[in-house]
Amino acid sequence: ADQLILGDNLAVMYALLPEWKAKIDLIYADPPFLSGKRYAARIGRKEDSRRPDEWETIQGYTDHWPDGSEYLNMLYPRLLAMYSLLSSQGSLYLHLDWHAASYARILLDEIFGPDRFLNEIVWIYHGPSPIRSAFKRKHDTILVYTKSPDYTFNADAVRIPYKDSTIKTFKSSSKA
Repeated sequence: ADQLILGDNLAVMYALLPEWKAKIDLIYADPPFLSGKRYAARIGRKEDSRRPDEWETIQGYTDHWPDGSEYLNMLYPRLLAMYSLLSSQGSLYLHLDWHAASYARILLDEIFGPDRFLNEIVWIYHGPSPIRSAFKRKHDTILVYTKSPDYTFNADAVRIPYKDSTIKTFKSSSKA
């Protein structure tokens, strides 16, 4: 459809339902994470990317909820709308972190059925962490649910070539 739509995603999905119900093969969703934070949006230009305390910013979005149930009350109808938009071969990729992934999985089990859970992708990233009293939280979780056993999976669309160093390592390893 090659459209970019600006608006509240729940209202937009409801508006799409008459034309797009059960027609979308893949949805990737990256909702708020239940982080309890209020985020700034960077508006300045030519600033040092290593010095965020010097960036020109404005108030961005708020991921602050009175409690976990308010967050789930926001998330649940959106997941239902996504389910309605997915085709019978539809796949949903829901990107969260440790704050909300386990709660979202319970909602998705209810909506899709636990047998439609396909995968939990762990997206590991690196960098400094202020945490000193526990292991660092350096990953996000992408929960994958499908509407049927015959689902959309486009592995070739996201493949990237191996780095030369990786190919060199493969070539030098023994083949058992």
